[in-house]
Amino acid sequence: MAAQWIVVAPKTWTSALRPLIDRRKQAAYHVLVVDSSDDATNGALILSRLRTAEASAPGQTCVLLAGAPPFVASLRGSVARMKGSQTDAGFGFPDAEGAPTISVGRFPARTEAELRAMVEKTLRFEDDRLPAGWRSGVLLLVGDPGGGMLPDLYVQGTVDGDLAQLDPSWRVRALFNVPPSRFFYPPPLAANAVSNMFQQGALFSVYLGHSNAGEMDFLGRDAFAAMSIPHGNGPFFTCGCYALQSNKDGDGYGLAAMRNPHGPAAIIGATGESYSAPGQWAAQGLMTCFAKPQPPERLGDYWLATAEGLARGKMDAATYALLDSADGSGGQETMETARREHLEMWMLLGDPAMRLPVVSRDVRFDVAGTPSAGQSITVNGSLPARLTGATVIVALERPLSSSPAALEKVPDMTTEKADDALRVIVANNERANNYLLASTQTEAKGDQFSVTLPLPPQLPWSRIVVRVSAWVTNDCGGGVKALNMTQK
Repeated sequence: MAAQWIVVAPKTWTSALRPLIDRRKQAAYHVLVVDSSDDATNGALILSRLRTAEASAPGQTCVLLAGAPPFVASLRGSVARMKGSQTDAGFGFPDAEGAPTISVGRFPARTEAELRAMVEKTLRFEDDRLPAGWRSGVLLLVGDPGGGMLPDLYVQGTVDGDLAQLDPSWRVRALFNVPPSRFFYPPPLAANAVSNMFQQGALFSVYLGHSNAGEMDFLGRDAFAAMSIPHGNGPFFTCGCYALQSNKDGDGYGLAAMRNPHGPAAIIGATGESYSAPGQWAAQGLMTCFAKPQPPERLGDYWLATAEGLARGKMDAATYALLDSADGSGGQETMETARREHLEMWMLLGDPAMRLPVVSRDVRFDVAGTPSAGQSITVNGSLPARLTGATVIVALERPLSSSPAALEKVPDMTTEKADDALRVIVANNERANNYLLASTQTEAKGDQFSVTLPLPPQLPWSRIVVRVSAWVTNDCGGGVKALNMTQK
């Protein structure tokens, strides 16, 4: 059953949308263009038109609101702090618990030129399908939770739990503003490091931490407005407060990133002050997409997973009470109210039909031999027809949730030893982000390949990951297997 793509925009901006409209038609979407010219400032009338349009064709529907208010109006919130505030939640036809039943995104363009730029960077991201590590990459940034050692340890434990659930096909680069973490990076150097990480590209970037409209930990509005991502300008998820704010007090840094022609192709975040517990629900919802053996290819699925986390993410009453007391309503909001309020506060900037150039995980292989330190394994596999004769790399990696075998002890941050401490912290971060233990390369014979890979003499982990990557000039594929170690 064909999916339906509905775009709402002023008629005079249709020419800027034409390349995107043509692309969605090529992808077999049933395309419907709704002119907002006559009712641009009336969200209720736009909603009525969407209901009529959504009922006109079978199949899954997604909606792109192509313009910032007042060019394409928003609706008004009705829950707690969102009462009377702008929201796009109602356009998603929410269910009884407030979760959207269709994916809705917005291009927050204030001019036709801005809209054209958003269309162009969306298509640039979709078309960037050459073999590259960023296509299976997640950039993970964690800010300082505040409150001392206990919150630091809680955040580290929570994130390690999330990493353990990710499918091992992902390549994760991480930087934390949490001193106990193996991913900690010295704050004096973190801004440049994070900026470089964004410019290296990722299929998805994730920030977990506090923020105001002007900045999050590491980077501010000006940096997001000026960054240039040549490849891998994938979606950016942030659970920080005010990231997508748009009012007289100034635009949020996420909004600046979306309006940057060379910035991320999409943003998921909150327009107001987003509390700790909902941020955790949203992140857990998003992470379910990364736990799948083959992740979704359309942005709307990641947005719906985020909203599902906000609506129904698991959390016991005691944990919610603790988080809400420390960084929330101070015990004034029930869990149900917090969920509904944040479902109205969070939004997607970007086209929900945008296709993410995920790496197809269709390389099949078997592992022969005993996975034991100092021994060897043999990997025999087959390639899909499109990768016949490909270059194949077989790599051995430690699990995403593991620590490297050796981290240096950080010297005391005294005046005399400050430079040494910074050097060690940076080196430890590099070790923590390096999962590779051994690798070998071969050329496939037709659609078959076989390699023998000696294992390192020290393997202190209970599991290891075998990753196979295959590529030809203009395409690539891969596969992974997690193996239990045999201890001597």
